[in-house]
Amino acid sequence: MNKKLFLLILSSLFLLYACEQQVDSAKSSFPSLQTKNVTLFEKSEQVRFEPNDGEDYFSDDEPTEAELNYFFNSVETGVQWLDNSIIREILVTLNQDNELSDKIDLNIVKKGEEKTVLLNKLQKNYDEELYKLKEGGYLGTVYSVETTYIGQRQNIITFSQVRNVYLGGPHGTYSTRYLNFDAAKKTLLSLNDVFPRDNQKKLKDLLWENYKAKTTNTENENTFVSKEKFHISTEFYFSPDGINFVYAPAVLTPFEKGETTLQLYWADVDKIIAPEYSWTMSSAK
Repeated sequence: MNKKLFLLILSSLFLLYACEQQVDSAKSSFPSLQTKNVTLFEKSEQVRFEPNDGEDYFSDDEPTEAELNYFFNSVETGVQWLDNSIIREILVTLNQDNELSDKIDLNIVKKGEEKTVLLNKLQKNYDEELYKLKEGGYLGTVYSVETTYIGQRQNIITFSQVRNVYLGGPHGTYSTRYLNFDAAKKTLLSLNDVFPRDNQKKLKDLLWENYKAKTTNTENENTFVSKEKFHISTEFYFSPDGINFVYAPAVLTPFEKGETTLQLYWADVDKIIAPEYSWTMSSAK
């Protein structure tokens, strides 16, 4: 399924569930958001290569031009700490692809300065990529991080950040981060916040059984990864049916199959999830 279409469907589920539940203001100290998509950085350039060694033609497998394309957006909510936090997480995503010596030390980025730091970093990266493109004659660079507002349920606000990178070769790479903010605590939820460490062995067992059932047809069929190498994804989102863990392409299945989502129903996790993040428990209050 197209990623944008999937996110639209997921957002609609959040909205439908909120309407059906008619959650009153007593259950949420945070108002409903009015969001707006904003472009932070968008640049592209075509580079044409001159023939090598004085030749006036190119061989069939030699590129004659390449494209550099950067696109980064964010979501404005009108809530300053939340808007700054979303941009900070774009910096986290950007750090995944930077060399160690070129990573941004987020510990020294002051609150409120995230956007300035990000824009300066993107311009620097873009200029360096353009220089390399003109010098090297490779196929090009496409780099984007697209942020989407998924929905809100009481104090939990969810966004996705889809990262697409192409640096030449047969295909690019992509992955999705899910940002679940607890507005009451003004914090980004981690796996440990939602599932206490003592309960994560049980969580891993549940996900492993789900993975086996999803990807194998017989009891003796081998999975793409072994149980020893299987891990709990730190990327997850909530839905009316349960909690969903998302794995990047080539982690649990071959790359061409795309991302893998393992869903655990609320009834499966109610005994191991932190009570304040269980939809069934909070709805019963």
